[in-house]
Amino acid sequence: MTIRWKRIQKTTSELFPDQPINIHVTTALNNLIEFLSVEKGGVDILINAIKCKGENQVIIAISHALAHLKTNVALHDQIWETAFKELLDAYALKLGIHDLEITLKEMEPI
Repeated sequence: MTIRWKRIQKTTSELFPDQPINIHVTTALNNLIEFLSVEKGGVDILINAIKCKGENQVIIAISHALAHLKTNVALHDQIWETAFKELLDAYALKLGIHDLEITLKEMEPI
């Protein structure tokens, strides 16, 4: 399965134009699907290559991390849920993906 990394990075930059966001793939996250690191120089999102093998899984993981960034909350409250859904919808629209909800249900709990 092909993952359109450049399109995902471009979409991420469009959604967060004032914040440099770098997306990395790693096998060193153990049980985490993704990890968000926010520093003065920008934002790094680490994606677990073992758990996220397809494009939909990568987009869900990135949206999960970015919802935390956007809302500045660690918990999955209603504000976070709304931001997460908005980000999923934005990626789906920009990348022409129609089955993110199915993948999300397969990945739960995220």
